[in-house]
Amino acid sequence: MKQIMLCLLVTTGILFSCTPKKDVLVKAWIFNDAPNQNAGDNAGIEPGFAVDSHFSTGNFIDLQADGTYSSYFPVYETGKWFFKDQMLILVNRKKDMLELQVKKVDDEELVCTNKFKRTIYRFKGLPNNFLSQAENPFSVSNNLWRIKPLKRETDEQLRKRMKNHFTYWKQYFSMGVKNKVEVLDIGSTPSLFKMYGNGIQLEYYQNLFPEWKNCFYDSIDCRLAYENVYYKMYEHKIKWPDTKNRFESFVSAFTQLEEWMDEKTSPYVGTEGKQKKD
Repeated sequence: MKQIMLCLLVTTGILFSCTPKKDVLVKAWIFNDAPNQNAGDNAGIEPGFAVDSHFSTGNFIDLQADGTYSSYFPVYETGKWFFKDQMLILVNRKKDMLELQVKKVDDEELVCTNKFKRTIYRFKGLPNNFLSQAENPFSVSNNLWRIKPLKRETDEQLRKRMKNHFTYWKQYFSMGVKNKVEVLDIGSTPSLFKMYGNGIQLEYYQNLFPEWKNCFYDSIDCRLAYENVYYKMYEHKIKWPDTKNRFESFVSAFTQLEEWMDEKTSPYVGTEGKQKKD
């Protein structure tokens, strides 16, 4: 009997040790699309399930220790999160609920599935112990630019929207510097810039992704915001710092872009006619 009880205790201990704790989930989880190239990486996770092809490294879930979350999944949302019976439960402000079954979680990786969509999600973990919401690139205050307005915006409102976008990037790269991250995605997040290892370039307007244009009320406002950034970059020159850390360089560049958005709108903006559409 003692041997049986001992075996039960040992087995129970193993089960509890294999059950992830909620604290492990407190991280910023960035979607990892690398396994898409190798179906074998996902074999055995859930038979018949596949990686969600609509996701990219621009998608994330930021799970905070206070039980709040923000996500771009695939639209920007905030709300409360819970962890129960191996299920990560996200409840947004509209009370819509998303349940993801956690298959694996550690300091570096989160693997979960959505049984309704029969999809698999892999995420890379980053520390999210920010000193304030202002420092958190995933917070509401740094993602107002993603929220589509309900009406046309004034020149000042468009400048604020662009400034908020630049603040997001500044804090995003600051996170990389703080955590000594070697690789951060720079191509999947909606933006009007193309970014490289050694600089940034304003994308041609006709090549902007629909996800970026959808951040504005209509194509007119999108064009006006784009033109203002275009002319400000013509009037000024980005002063790149003398550093070998490319993320520090990006922080400096987007700080300067932020400051330019505090200036008056360029007089050349909208000279082709504010009512002209694409």
